Amino acid sequence: MGQGARPLVEGEFHSANAINDVITGLVPKAIGWGEYQDGESTVYFFLGDFHDMDFSTAPEPKLFMSKIAELHQQGTSPNGMFGYPVPTVCGKMERTVTWEKSWAKSFTHQLKDVIKYDNDTNGPWPEYDAACKQLIDVVIPRLLGALQSDGRDITPALIHGDLWERNVGTDMDTGETVLFDPGCTYAHNEMEFGTWRCTWAYYFNSSTYMRMYQRHIEPSEPTEEWDDRNRLYSIHPYLNDSAGHPGSNSRNIAYNDMLYLCEKYGPLDSLEKYNPEKDVKITGAHIPFEIKHHPISLATTARRRLNTVPKCPEPTCDCADTPSMPFGQSIDKNGKLNGLIASYAQQVLICTGKDDWSSRIEEDNSGDNLAADLKELIGRGGMYSDPFHNISVVNTSFPSAISTRPEVQTTSVYLVPSFKYIPFLPRVSFDSVQALVKGYLLPEKLHPMNEGLSPIHKDRLLRKEAYQQLLYGVRDVEDVLVLICGHGQRDTRCGIYGPILQEEFEKQLPRVGIDVLHGPAINESVSAPLLPGSTTGTETPRTARVGQISHIGGHKFAGNVIIYLPPALTNSAGNPHPLAGHGIWYGRIDPKHVEGVIKETIINGNIITNHFRGGINQNSELIRL
Repeated sequence: MGQGARPLVEGEFHSANAINDVITGLVPKAIGWGEYQDGESTVYFFLGDFHDMDFSTAPEPKLFMSKIAELHQQGTSPNGMFGYPVPTVCGKMERTVTWEKSWAKSFTHQLKDVIKYDNDTNGPWPEYDAACKQLIDVVIPRLLGALQSDGRDITPALIHGDLWERNVGTDMDTGETVLFDPGCTYAHNEMEFGTWRCTWAYYFNSSTYMRMYQRHIEPSEPTEEWDDRNRLYSIHPYLNDSAGHPGSNSRNIAYNDMLYLCEKYGPLDSLEKYNPEKDVKITGAHIPFEIKHHPISLATTARRRLNTVPKCPEPTCDCADTPSMPFGQSIDKNGKLNGLIASYAQQVLICTGKDDWSSRIEEDNSGDNLAADLKELIGRGGMYSDPFHNISVVNTSFPSAISTRPEVQTTSVYLVPSFKYIPFLPRVSFDSVQALVKGYLLPEKLHPMNEGLSPIHKDRLLRKEAYQQLLYGVRDVEDVLVLICGHGQRDTRCGIYGPILQEEFEKQLPRVGIDVLHGPAINESVSAPLLPGSTTGTETPRTARVGQISHIGGHKFAGNVIIYLPPALTNSAGNPHPLAGHGIWYGRIDPKHVEGVIKETIINGNIITNHFRGGINQNSELIRL
């Protein structure tokens, strides 16, 4: 609703269709867009195919950049001009996309848009305004005008328009790289990469990507001005970010870049001087450059540290049959599994006492649930949202603890891989949810990509241990946790596999001396006897809890199983378990594999490679083979 809603949905619909007309499947298929009346308000909507995406894995440079080059080469303007048939949006800002023969004029329209957007948000700044004027009046005609003068020319290319890491992901079902959230325009192809110079770029700033691209499309003439054009193109996303995140450092960076370009292409004595100490030059270019590389926070664990076996051993006992699947919902037995794990720093396992939920768990119980509360705070757009510190929120079938006041509804959660159990989160107050987020879920140290935030914003995103004192009864997790996706309302395959695998694990674990616990982990409403399977707070050796969980991605690889092995776990000889403190994700687990998974992973500490999707350790480092 509101101003800008129509170009947002209409522009994305046309952008997705334009990209898919060039490379089918590079973006999710756009189904349609439209409007309807809600009282006096007009509501606009967009429908597209759903893709379950992982954002932790950088796309393979050679293949990825060949596709981007193909998009730029084959996506040609319908009239040979720069612009677009309908308005499109970048962030929240509508682009001016009127048709122009001159690229300098077309880019000037877009830069004026974002300068106004930034000024409307952050207010006037005389020195900055003077630099903007000189940039538009002198620098752009010279720097971009050179592309179409002295016998040179450029062809308008279809660009995605907002190509950065958070708009690129891996499809969890196919393993293919997919782009989304396009705001296309026919532009100079090099404009696509302005964002890659910005401080928030964390793998596209590598020289490898640009070198692979330039195997297909060389820098435009004059080639020696490639880096200066890239600097100019980066000003657009910097100011867009500045307008969208008041108080960030993006405006200052853009201003310093303007001063650099003005000194080189349009000197003006009244302007301030460019400060090289404030320069952020992180682009991968054809011309020599300096790389400032910020690795993503979820690093890969070295293969040599992991014990592996190639496949699951054959079962030695009777086990349930492999279930048959409904027509058209087969299990993918051949697709790549390794690396198909969602990126997360912590996973919140909410104890609901149920084994199925609404397709979107935050909609369960008409939206009155802990998952909805957490997503309000840490989901996209939430007060504590941090794109570089992902929190996975999952429902489980484990029951919540029972307090001394059973009439007060509470919810319990497990936090992994920190392996904490928080038994009591009263549902009568939002304070406990905020204490959970601030005390346990926020990072102790921010990712380097957040260094441009204001001090207040940085402080808001950091963990405060004092909030831990507001939550009663927190303890370390000492049980092995076996989690099986059984989210039937999300996908029938998981709904079929979940209960069958749960029963099989509960049957096989006691055979190797691991007790399966049932019921609440804590029940304070009675003094004796304890509920079957409850713990007293003292160490219970070799115990496990087996439960079903909500969607974790990769339906077609059912059964999907996550095994969390607590840090204090030991092997039969009393030595530290090789995978203690780890979470191991498996796919394509049938009932016949359960005995082998228990033997190899839970008992021996080995990873079974042909079922391995990924893992995580206590440092929140992702594991891939």
